[in-house]
Amino acid sequence: MNSMELIWFIAGFVALPIGVLVVGLLVLRREPDMQAWTRYLWMVGLAVIASVALMTMQGRLDAPSSAESTNLEVFYSLSLVLSLPGIVIIGGFWALIGRAATLERQTRADLPGNTQ
Repeated sequence: MNSMELIWFIAGFVALPIGVLVVGLLVLRREPDMQAWTRYLWMVGLAVIASVALMTMQGRLDAPSSAESTNLEVFYSLSLVLSLPGIVIIGGFWALIGRAATLERQTRADLPGNTQ
C-alpha cells in the first residue's frame, strides 16, 4: 500500500465519524419529529456498513512497505481502530439526546394551555 492509498483510507475512516457527528447536530437543530431520528439511525447503520467495507478493502491490499512514513502509519492505525467505535458512540449519543429533545418538545406542545 503506498502513501496515497493510506491517505485515502485515513480520509475515509476519519470522515465517517465526523459525518455522523455533523449530520446528527444538524438533525438535532432542524428536525422536530421522531421520523428524523429514525432516518438518522439508518444513516448511522449505513456508516457502520461503510466502515466495515473500508476495513475489508484495506485488508485486501498489500501490507505497507517499511519505506512509508511511520507517522502516517500510526495515524492510519489509530483512525482505523477508532473509526467504528466513534461512529457507534457518536451516533448513539446524538440519537439519545435528539430523541429526548424531540419527546420534550412534543410533550410541551401537548400540555394544556400551551399556545404555540
